[in-house]
Amino acid sequence: MSKSLKSFALVSLVFSLTCGVGLAANDMVVKHTLAQTAASSDGKAEADKLFQDGVQLFRRGEYPKALQTYQRVLEIRRKLGDKA
Repeated sequence: MSKSLKSFALVSLVFSLTCGVGLAANDMVVKHTLAQTAASSDGKAEADKLFQDGVQLFRRGEYPKALQTYQRVLEIRRKLGDKA
């Protein structure tokens, strides 16, 4: 095998291995991001539902229960990084 062909084979091998690792790492990052987004969406949906429950409790005059519900909503939103 000629020297240039060996060099080309080596470069091709290194490149393919490097790209494979990069693609695998990117795939893991994408999966992790999707999982976080799903969890974030689930958490936001849960917080929104609890907030509406708290509104109903407040309207019925069940203030201590409403307060507990609002505090749970606040915990969830803080975990999600929702500063609003």
